[in-house]
Amino acid sequence: MNVEIFKNGTSVYNETSESVSVWPLDRDTVAVTTPYVADDYGDYKVVMTAMQEQEDGVPENNVYTDTFHVNDSIFSYSDFKPESHVSTAGHGNNDGDACGIKIDIKEECEVNSISVFIKQRAENPIASTQPGMGFQYWVYFQDPEDLNFYPLIPSEFTEVEEEMINTWVTLPLEKDGESEFLTPGSYIAGIQTYHNGGAGADNNFFRFTIGADQSHHYNPGKTVYNLGEEGVWNNLEEMGMIQLNLNYAGGPSEVDVVFNVDMTLPIAEGIFVPGTDFVDVAGSFNGWDGAGSHLEDADGDGIYTLSIPGFKAWENLEYKYRINGNWDTSEFPSGGPNRMYSTSFYNMLDDIYNDGMSTVGVDINALTASMRVYPNPSKGIVNLEVTNTRAIDLIISVSNIQGQEVYRNIVKSVISHNENIDLSEYGQGLYFLKVNDKVTKLIVK
Repeated sequence: MNVEIFKNGTSVYNETSESVSVWPLDRDTVAVTTPYVADDYGDYKVVMTAMQEQEDGVPENNVYTDTFHVNDSIFSYSDFKPESHVSTAGHGNNDGDACGIKIDIKEECEVNSISVFIKQRAENPIASTQPGMGFQYWVYFQDPEDLNFYPLIPSEFTEVEEEMINTWVTLPLEKDGESEFLTPGSYIAGIQTYHNGGAGADNNFFRFTIGADQSHHYNPGKTVYNLGEEGVWNNLEEMGMIQLNLNYAGGPSEVDVVFNVDMTLPIAEGIFVPGTDFVDVAGSFNGWDGAGSHLEDADGDGIYTLSIPGFKAWENLEYKYRINGNWDTSEFPSGGPNRMYSTSFYNMLDDIYNDGMSTVGVDINALTASMRVYPNPSKGIVNLEVTNTRAIDLIISVSNIQGQEVYRNIVKSVISHNENIDLSEYGQGLYFLKVNDKVTKLIVK
């Protein structure tokens, strides 16, 4: 097993375990024993690669990659995108139940607030968070003697409003000049929920749900729940989206974003002529007015680049690339979709103009015959069958209820096309399958 860690795009760690002999269908363990401690702000990517002497029939499943950020004020194990949900509905479902994230504080700090992603389940909105339900944030501390967690500092009690649903909600903690100063030890950042159904309520009608992150993998036991028994917390499998916000500064507040776009297809089609035409990027950062500078191809490889400084860290951007500043010949004509990106400390974008489609500057071909999707609802794997009367290109994409694309496939010049789409890793919920101009709802149970 080789483990390589990149900090802001630069390799800072590369270690390989000793080899072991593993029999087919057996499980064994390899150990990379040299520790790595991230001691600076930045974006980190961990790449783990399994290696073997024999020829591997499926080499693409030998690599696992995960990313994490070290910043100043946010302590969170989850990312910012909910793939599923968390609640105590399957464990008691009482008013006053709590969900939380275990956090180990390594040095003294001051806590300011807690943020939680308040989520309503698209596939079953009744059995999830509703306006009028109540909640309160708490920080719990672990008693070093009995090892149980007890309330330390709360936020004010708040009722859910419509605009809070499916977004992050931040509440300040009620500081008393003492409790907000955390010393090294174990804590829980939690949310105590009130669905107004009393004790042991029917979770088909009374259920307070928060977002869950399924795209990052951690040991079980990070997310916990409490059913009102003082100090006693139990483990939940899903990674709840709860952030502890600290009164701390020092991390970069402004970052550079490097835009890279592959223009080789427009060049080959004669739609873009190097040295005569230009490509720019316009988006929410310049008011969609095209005020940005032109991208340049210094080495003539067809990849055009522009570095723009001064973006805020953790800011959401929408943007498109355009030829000669013309919206009519921009990528994704007819108004959408826009590209979406959330800035962090290291921002190196690698895009392909118009996502590599040959229909630059014109509308995507409409389907001319039929599209069949089955089973629907499904357990995560759906079959797609498309039939046309003439050969056309297909853009196949699946987006979740938040509009985040979770699957994309581009098929060139086909009359009929069949494929299986696996959404099982993204969890239960409502998804939208789009094939060119046709959109179908998918339900994953």
